[in-house]
Formats: sequence, structure tokens, C-alpha cells
Amino acid sequence: MTPRRAATAALAVLLLLAPAAWAAYPKRGTYIDVKLQAYLTTTKDAKALKSMTFPCQYRGNDGSLITGGGIQILRKVRISSAGSVSYSGKAKVAEGSNPPVVKDVTVTVKFANNRAKGTVTPKKSVCLPVTFNAKNFGVNPQG
Repeated sequence: MTPRRAATAALAVLLLLAPAAWAAYPKRGTYIDVKLQAYLTTTKDAKALKSMTFPCQYRGNDGSLITGGGIQILRKVRISSAGSVSYSGKAKVAEGSNPPVVKDVTVTVKFANNRAKGTVTPKKSVCLPVTFNAKNFGVNPQG
């Protein structure tokens, strides 16, 4: 294969793979799951999440699902080059109407097609794991 053909073939492969890589990487802004009221906000360069807020859902005495309080992470968490986040650490957790306390949580997020899908799992808490599917609403979401 001539050097020119090799360069053309390499360029063709890059052009085929590039859109898939771009689709997985997040855009700048706030990702919101409107139904759950879950918020994930990226940094200006969209290489990290600067804050994450999730609802606390727990079972009532009658077994019904109740949403009250929340889970808040206010620290930068790097987004991988594959467009995913894996965080295991501390968060402020407000269970129902109780004041927030610091507890361990695990968060996994995968970015694709202008969406952030994932799960937050609080440890040693009445809050149940929450699965979210958030859409990017841009830099200054109005609502």
C-alpha cells in the first residue's frame, strides 16, 4: 500500500469513529431529569461535573414511595474520555425533613446523545437507589 493510500485509509477510519466519540462526551451545561428533579452541572470545559443533586426516595410505613430531602455532591468529579463518571465518596444527605448529614454514596453516570443516564446509591441511609435519565438543558436553564 502506498503512503498516500495508507493516509487516506487512516483518515477514513478516523472520520467513521469520531462521531461516536463526540456523541459520548458531554456538552457544557446542566443535565436535568425533570420528573425526578435530578441535576448534574458540568464545568465550563465539560471535563468534570461540578455539582450533582438528587432526590431522596424512601418507603413510607404503608410501603408507598415517598420523595423528600435530597442528596447533594458539591465537588468536582472528572468525566472520563469515554464520557462516564464513577464517584464513590461523601455527600450531604437529607432524609425526609431531617437536616443534611454527611454519608457515603456511589454515583455512576454515562453520557450519550445529549443525555446523562445513571444511578446514585446512598449507603447506610433510608434513601433508596435512584436511577435517572437527564437531558442537557444548556448553560442557563430557564424553567
